[in-house]
Amino acid sequence: MLARPVRPGSFHVTIRSVRGLFLLCPIGQKRLKNVIWYLIAYVAKKYRLQVHEILVMSNHIHIYFTDLHGTRPAAMALLNALLARQVNALKADSGTVFD
Repeated sequence: MLARPVRPGSFHVTIRSVRGLFLLCPIGQKRLKNVIWYLIAYVAKKYRLQVHEILVMSNHIHIYFTDLHGTRPAAMALLNALLARQVNALKADSGTVFD
């Protein structure tokens, strides 16, 4: 069976925290909010994504973007990895952060 082809287009991606935990809770976490926005901008620039909207909630993130070059899988893998590392570092924790 062949893998599905990666096609350019506009997408809505939701990144959810493991077990619905409030790991992205903004109370006293202005630094975490800044890190999330920075990492999304970094990945968008690296993979040439056009980000239209970002919504950060307590236990998930919505990102609306256009991928004109078919780089979405690599971009989302990098974003998930970087976000998980930073959330763990800021919360002095380790382990799985996103489902």
